[in-house]
Amino acid sequence: MNEAARSLRVRFGIVVAIAAAIGGLLLAPAADPAFAGPAGDKPDPKVMKLMKVWAKGLGVKCTHCHVAKKFKVATPKKKVAKTCRDKFVEVLGDARGKKIDCKTCHDGDAAFMPEEDRDKYCREHFVEKLRTKDDAKRIDCGACHGEGKPGKIFEDDED
Repeated sequence: MNEAARSLRVRFGIVVAIAAAIGGLLLAPAADPAFAGPAGDKPDPKVMKLMKVWAKGLGVKCTHCHVAKKFKVATPKKKVAKTCRDKFVEVLGDARGKKIDCKTCHDGDAAFMPEEDRDKYCREHFVEKLRTKDDAKRIDCGACHGEGKPGKIFEDDED
C-alpha cells in the first residue's frame, strides 16, 4: 500500500471513529439518572434505542422497570416486560400484518386496563385488532390468557 492510500485509510478510520462516538452520544440517555452508573453498566446503543421506544409506548421513564444506576438488575417489571415481548410482541402483529410493540396495547399508559368492562375492552382493542404473525389468523382470549377460560396473563397474577 502506498503512502497516499495509507494516509487516506487512516483519515477514513478517524472519521468513522468520530462518527461512531457522536452517534453514541446522540443515543446515550445522558439526562436519565437511571444510566449515570459506571461505564460498564451502560447498555448497547441498539438496546437503548429499543428501550426508548418501549418507555414511550408505556409512558414511563427508565426507572419504572430498572434500578437507578444498575440497569442490569432483575426486577419484577422487567420480568413482565420480557413476558410481554415473548408472549405478544414476538408472536402477534396488527390487522395489517405490521409489527406490534408496547404502544400497540398500552398507548402510552403502563396501567392500561380499565377497571370496568374488561371483556369488552379486550375484545375491541386486542381480539378485533391483533393477528398471529405466522398465519395472520384473528386471535382469541387464549392468545393472552392461555387455553381454556380466560384468567391469568402472568404467573404471579391474582385471580
